Amino acid sequence: MIFISLGANIPSIYGKPHQTLAWAVQKMAAHNIHIIKSSSLYLTEPVPASHQPFYTNQIIQVETSYSPHELMDILLQIEREAGRVRTLPNAMRSLDLDIIAYNELNMESEQVHVPHPRMHERLFVLKPLLEIVPNWHHPILQISVQALIATAPDYACVKLSPIPKIMGVLNVTPDSFSDGGKFDALESAIVHAQKMIDQGVDIIDVGGESTRPNAPLIPPIDEQARIIPILEALVPLARKYGRKISVDTRNASTMRDALDVGGDIINDVTALHHDSQSIHVLKNSNCDIVLMHMRGTPETMQSLTHYKDIIAQVYEYCEERLNFCAQHNIAQDRITLDVGLGFAKTAAQNIVLVENLPKFQALGCKLLIGASRKSMIPRLTGECEAHERMGGSIQLALTAQRKGVHIIRTHDVHETLQALILNAYVKA
Repeated sequence: MIFISLGANIPSIYGKPHQTLAWAVQKMAAHNIHIIKSSSLYLTEPVPASHQPFYTNQIIQVETSYSPHELMDILLQIEREAGRVRTLPNAMRSLDLDIIAYNELNMESEQVHVPHPRMHERLFVLKPLLEIVPNWHHPILQISVQALIATAPDYACVKLSPIPKIMGVLNVTPDSFSDGGKFDALESAIVHAQKMIDQGVDIIDVGGESTRPNAPLIPPIDEQARIIPILEALVPLARKYGRKISVDTRNASTMRDALDVGGDIINDVTALHHDSQSIHVLKNSNCDIVLMHMRGTPETMQSLTHYKDIIAQVYEYCEERLNFCAQHNIAQDRITLDVGLGFAKTAAQNIVLVENLPKFQALGCKLLIGASRKSMIPRLTGECEAHERMGGSIQLALTAQRKGVHIIRTHDVHETLQALILNAYVKA
């Protein structure tokens, strides 16, 4: 068995430590290093440099035809790409990769020492190992990983709960409810996108048509005029930093143009109901798809909030949409579901949906929630402007995280991600 340890305690160009570790695993796979098992993430007290930020750690089990030296060369290359410069011992690091064990091999050279000589002292290695290979024994000491943990120095090393991906909102519209007109020019849109990238966004969701309550339809050609030039500039930027681009549209022609310039995800608030050609565009692509529940249109949805059983009816709608996609040979693993907070729902109904989010996991798809700055917040807490709703937005994001949601759509990337990371530690 071959095990690789991953750790980081400062951001890289690929995001926060947990995002950099995910990127590094993808890079290993791209080098034909086959990932067999991955542990959860662990947040670990830095030892001995206790003044540093806590480390995020992980262990993965791999299969590879590379020799230990060849494998280490690849790991060092990945470290350098993440901005790691190996300098002083115990220095902070944007990425640290090591071979912990390589089958039963006992090897010591200037570059490679396996099994790792200090692994038996390191809870951030032993605890993840116990998670993925509970019966494993140290190949030299012939001691179980459980026994090694019992004798290892004690310090904080806690398994993190899952941290949802962050979808940052980039509305290039003049009339969106929260940020209309702020980013509809190319330069301001790219500046804001770069800011979100620096803050750790995973996905940038670009929208060229407002779907706020009572928003009018606009011709697809106008939507495309707003977003396509921005996408052409944004896609190379996103690729540089390993981010994905989502396009918030309900129009098939806009979907086609967006995918042609490199969009990764189509986010349709009508779940492919609005335009009958949308399904044909998407079935001939390999993009991911977000399907959201709503009734009516933005102009009519506020009058369509009567449900006999909102959980059952939203669930049935999502199930029907999944079946529709399956009939057109769209694999379920491409689809993320959004229960559509605020779209033909009252504030009370939104809360019921949030409380019951785990029920939608039975549909077998990733879940997305978009509660950021929505009007349900002042309905429950008192009147406030959209930009004053951050506290309520973050609370809803934390609740969604506890309910198992995979993607959080937000206007406030930095603050939301900070809260989610801490919540993953506290909840654990």
